[in-house]
Amino acid sequence: MIRNLILDMGNVLLRYEPERALRELCGEEEGREKILRELFEGPEWIQADLGRITEEEMYESVKRRVPAEFHPALRRCIGEWDLFTMEPVAGAREFFDACRKKGYGMYLLSNASERIYRYFPRFLPFSAFDGAVVSCGVHLIKPDPAIYRHLCAAYGLDAASCLMVDDREDNILGARRAGMQGVVFRQNFPEILAEFRL
Repeated sequence: MIRNLILDMGNVLLRYEPERALRELCGEEEGREKILRELFEGPEWIQADLGRITEEEMYESVKRRVPAEFHPALRRCIGEWDLFTMEPVAGAREFFDACRKKGYGMYLLSNASERIYRYFPRFLPFSAFDGAVVSCGVHLIKPDPAIYRHLCAAYGLDAASCLMVDDREDNILGARRAGMQGVVFRQNFPEILAEFRL
């Protein structure tokens, strides 16, 4: 029986669209493509999500793979990307409120760097959740089953009573390996409510 909902942040609660930020912060298409590949899709992004490098260390590493003419845009992207995206997903707040009203435990489980503490309050304060685990704080990252187990241990949850809602199939597979139920989010809050009788 589901008693707790574990919610991903990016593209479940807040829209993560780096291309939008790149359109605002980098004027040239070549630069946008390069920064998308080397920054947002690069290994340093994961290292920041794991809490292993700072944003300055990220810049110093990524800039070695980006032409010098795009270094100013790269620096701005690292420091300002969240200002041009990370808006609430349509229906997310209503879904949260409906599940909270029905008495479900509400938890956040997100792969994110320290910057999450700046932009996440656009959705809700962390205190609105019964608990939250952010990858940078525990040096674990989805879909490693260890991060799901960490959340359960931290908040005394039975994994079998948890439903993970995430937009990535691999993250749902990780949740299932940790004993949770899971559903891939496809902009379908009403369907999730119906399917799991929440």
